[in-house]
Amino acid sequence: MDMRYEAFSYVDPVFYDSPVRWATVEEFDAVGAPIPVGWVGNARDVWVGRQLAGVVLPDQGWKIHVSACMDNAEHVLTVVAAYCYENRVAFKFLRSPVLVQTQNAKRSSHLAGRR
Repeated sequence: MDMRYEAFSYVDPVFYDSPVRWATVEEFDAVGAPIPVGWVGNARDVWVGRQLAGVVLPDQGWKIHVSACMDNAEHVLTVVAAYCYENRVAFKFLRSPVLVQTQNAKRSSHLAGRR
């Protein structure tokens, strides 16, 4: 199997489907948490984004990746989100623990819902 399609094979043993369908069963609290005034949120496939309202982000530029393990991912997300809100930095995150696990897998294609 072409590993680019791996994430789409988790939902059903016969059919391909979006990873969002199986990955939203247990989402991080940050997905449904209130967004500060002046910020907007969006959800796109496996990613959830937060940015200042009225700000158009460039198509390309710098970004910082923050890594976490399964046992601290929710805490790391909480700390990073608070920092980003306070410092007016747009950010995005994987919407659930299962997505953190699959995206950190040894053979992960990192293509599922890439934005």
